[in-house]
Amino acid sequence: MEIPKDKKLDKAFYDKSKIADDYYQIVGENVESEKKITDSGISDYLKEIGLYNLRGKKVLDLGCGNGRWAEHFLNFDPENVVGVDISEEMIKKANERKKQDDAEKLEFIRGDQIDIPLADNSMDVIFSRFSLCYAKDIEKAISEIKRVLKSGGELYVVTSFGIIREDSLAAELKDKPVPLLLGIGKEKVRLENYPHSLERYKKAFEAENLSIVNEQVFSAEDLFIPEDCPNRDKIKFDYVVFKVMK
Repeated sequence: MEIPKDKKLDKAFYDKSKIADDYYQIVGENVESEKKITDSGISDYLKEIGLYNLRGKKVLDLGCGNGRWAEHFLNFDPENVVGVDISEEMIKKANERKKQDDAEKLEFIRGDQIDIPLADNSMDVIFSRFSLCYAKDIEKAISEIKRVLKSGGELYVVTSFGIIREDSLAAELKDKPVPLLLGIGKEKVRLENYPHSLERYKKAFEAENLSIVNEQVFSAEDLFIPEDCPNRDKIKFDYVVFKVMK
């Protein structure tokens, strides 16, 4: 099901292969343990709102990276888990994981979140962890998620959102990526996120008739605006978790 290599992908989506080497060198084995699957209380909240109720379900990990979350979901007896990521390097790493662990219920596909290479109404659960913040057109991405999600299906989103303390600056930065430093221990990895507002996410769900049933904001204490970023004192990012139903 891999998309053709000559198919045009969304260049606005940040290619994680650019930071993959630095990221995984810094994080090392810590990201592979269940306890470190995420932090800041997000993991506990996801469990609380039902993410792991996966028995017999078809699950999509959208923006799967190296596949660690997709493989983690196998612990909860789904029918199968599909991971999609735009990065060739991440899909390569994910398939190496699948082969090493002989995970038959796991499949990894290279694809774009604004053109998901899956059939309509094919997934019971979609998990999007820090992928929407790399999409320039989140409305298109959320429309694609709706297309792939079954009626009555569940979407779990973990993403960053921008807080811009000046209306004119917010208008200037709309649909423009903002440089960030992600703190991992004593190290920092440079990346970019789109500063989509919390309200824009909510309106995008509403426009697709998707219902937010749970929402929680978390402080992004590990995200920093670099000193060389103009107006850095007027820009802030935090995290939000949504549970959304179709």
